[in-house]
Amino acid sequence: MTPQIPRWVTVVAGIALTLCLVLANALLSVRASATNLRLYQDLWVELDVMADTGMSLEDLTKAGKALIDYLVGKTTDSPQLTTTIDGQERPLYSQKELRHLEDVRALFQTGFTAEWLSTAAAFAIAVLLITSGEHKAASIALYAAALISITALVILALPAASDFTGWWTKFHLLTFTNDLWLLDPQTDWLIRMFPEPFFFAMVKRAGIHAAVTALVLALAGFVIGLIGRKRRRTVA
Repeated sequence: MTPQIPRWVTVVAGIALTLCLVLANALLSVRASATNLRLYQDLWVELDVMADTGMSLEDLTKAGKALIDYLVGKTTDSPQLTTTIDGQERPLYSQKELRHLEDVRALFQTGFTAEWLSTAAAFAIAVLLITSGEHKAASIALYAAALISITALVILALPAASDFTGWWTKFHLLTFTNDLWLLDPQTDWLIRMFPEPFFFAMVKRAGIHAAVTALVLALAGFVIGLIGRKRRRTVA
């Protein structure tokens, strides 16, 4: 016999499942783009970053891999490395850039932790609802998560598309408590390696990823709802 849970538990669990799925979707989509070295390479070629930095694609790739490893915690060492710029060997980053990357790494680590916790919580709640026979509640939560994700994407995409510079600046002002992110393209290679069009493309890719995931959530909601209806007919 399927164990029953109180109605209020079902409601709270459904709301929690929705919120966890929305958060997990957003964070997973950001990570999928921000840690994709192949995407870095494609955008560097598309934007001709090699000309702007005086670095070869091979050296950019080494720097990109070292940076991703640093951000995801594969290495706790500095992402600093010696590279060739306009035919001369030199350290890639200034001290200001390294301090900013420490802030970025801390932000990523917080995001990874939140992603893991929200994903684990969503899985546990979904199992609780489904094993308790509350397929409808789980289905509604999945539909709601998909709808909220798409709505949030639209709300964020409109200002980003019309004025990405202003949108990106506001993001930094909200995210960081210092002005280390204000880099000078004349002296700081980090901003040359990752110019604004690069981040615009990354944000767009993350949005597409989140939209596709939202559709998958909606499909999962439909399947779970269908299974629940079939089970009720069988019991009846």
